[in-house]
Amino acid sequence: MQRGITQLFHGFRKYLGQRGVRRRIAIIQLSGRAEDYLVKEFVYYIAQETGGSRFCEVNSGRSNQRKVDIVLLKMPQDGSEVAEAFVEAKFIRNRHRRGDKAMGALDELSTTLNDLRRQLRFVPQGTHGKHRVRRRSKATNVYGLVFTSYARRSGEQDESAQYFERVINEATSRGLKYHDLPKPYLRTAFSEEPVKVMGSRWYVTLRMGLWRT
Repeated sequence: MQRGITQLFHGFRKYLGQRGVRRRIAIIQLSGRAEDYLVKEFVYYIAQETGGSRFCEVNSGRSNQRKVDIVLLKMPQDGSEVAEAFVEAKFIRNRHRRGDKAMGALDELSTTLNDLRRQLRFVPQGTHGKHRVRRRSKATNVYGLVFTSYARRSGEQDESAQYFERVINEATSRGLKYHDLPKPYLRTAFSEEPVKVMGSRWYVTLRMGLWRT
């Protein structure tokens, strides 16, 4: 069965929630910005899940073209490679690193969402990089793969509900939407994953969205 980007997104979210995977990701979330690592996990997941019939090229585009974080490729019967989906990835977090204030990274939120809105307005042309463009969805030019991280130290008040609501409200005010709904939403990959590092116990949550304008 051929799978488009939306089906692969939902499968990837479930993959990240598997026991061994979520523990690894939660530890990486505590180390700082995890966007690049999660993109590589997405590349790996798609290649494995589709048996290699789909593949992702990252930071894709020629020198005179705009670079796109992820381009989902497929191979038609003629043996060529075509780009069927374009994705920009964003990592939103409540704290920069373990030692920072619980909501210390919210100063990045406006800039990150403004940048995402601008990126999602890009319209791919007939070719991008070395590949012909044959988008599976004619309604969406570029998708936003949004990872939203919340980490709290054991004993800290759980402010995750307020945090995720703030992210959604800020996204709504910029006209961002879930891929098939009129408003933005975040779906849970895993919640309150316990991690012990440097003598402290943490609880880490990851939610995700596939957004559009």
